[in-house]
Amino acid sequence: MIGLVKEQFIIFDRPTTITSLLISGVSFEENHFSHRQFAEFCNRLGRKYAIDLGISDPIFLSREKFKSAMRTIEGEEEITSILRNRGFRIVYPETLSIREQMGLFSSDRLTSGFVGSAFHNSIFCSSPRGLALCYGNSYSTNFWLMDQVNDANIQYFSTPTLILKKSPGAGVPAEFTIDNPMDVANLVIDYYEDKIVLKEENNKDNYSKKEGPYLIKTKFDSFLQIDRQLGKIHAGSGVGPRIHKIFAYIYDSKWIELSTAGGDVLSMDQLDSVSNTLNFKMQTSQNEKTFSLKHPVTSRFVSTTPDGVVECNREYARAWEQFFLISTNQD
Repeated sequence: MIGLVKEQFIIFDRPTTITSLLISGVSFEENHFSHRQFAEFCNRLGRKYAIDLGISDPIFLSREKFKSAMRTIEGEEEITSILRNRGFRIVYPETLSIREQMGLFSSDRLTSGFVGSAFHNSIFCSSPRGLALCYGNSYSTNFWLMDQVNDANIQYFSTPTLILKKSPGAGVPAEFTIDNPMDVANLVIDYYEDKIVLKEENNKDNYSKKEGPYLIKTKFDSFLQIDRQLGKIHAGSGVGPRIHKIFAYIYDSKWIELSTAGGDVLSMDQLDSVSNTLNFKMQTSQNEKTFSLKHPVTSRFVSTTPDGVVECNREYARAWEQFFLISTNQD
């Protein structure tokens, strides 16, 4: 499948001294790095060997019939039942051939499901589109590495009402249960129906004016930043190799995008989405000296406390929800 034939290999049948040997580097290393050549290679394999399932309806990749050694999810069958009644096609990846699995993301349709090995198939398609439900506020770095070099539009969300019943052990999978399957199904449906506004966020090229980058200063003279080991946004003034500052870009004075120079995956307390960029509506105060960050889905405001906690759960924008833009030229 990768185009290698027997004649391209040299097999030594006795001890042999080689005076000069050139070994190429790898284009992908788990949890460390990825190069665009890796995506281009996998895309070529997908174009040549992938089998399109011939499904135009949105797809939900289900794990309910898969006996996983990693995790089980109680209540998923209720989610798939709701989605099936709303026009989603439920697909069980383990029942497909390798070539069919390679084609799971080969269409413009939405492919959704609980994040897992099936989502690695997105690398066989250029610019795949999907929604991945995570087991908390984080997910494997490997997915992010592949998405970055593959121009992927896959959004990662913390699964609503997901509860860990039993932690994993040696040979024992983690056991999860879903307290409210309807909430999970509605998240997938709303995303598909573009109620989540992410389409507007991802079309920033259509905006006429882009400003930045800026640093974001709080009312307590601290700045938004992350500890790379944790990946969660907090407010502080720390420095060091693990501390990355949050930079802000403003689009048409109404949208604000948060990211780091290194493209770190970001998360925030009381916010389900996890991504290398976080987008908010920018609401300027009456004196135009401060602004607040309003989430486009929950309509909740980002708040920071004196001890540096940053969370997105405030109904109104008061003092702790106000921020300042600081030009990076002043940093």
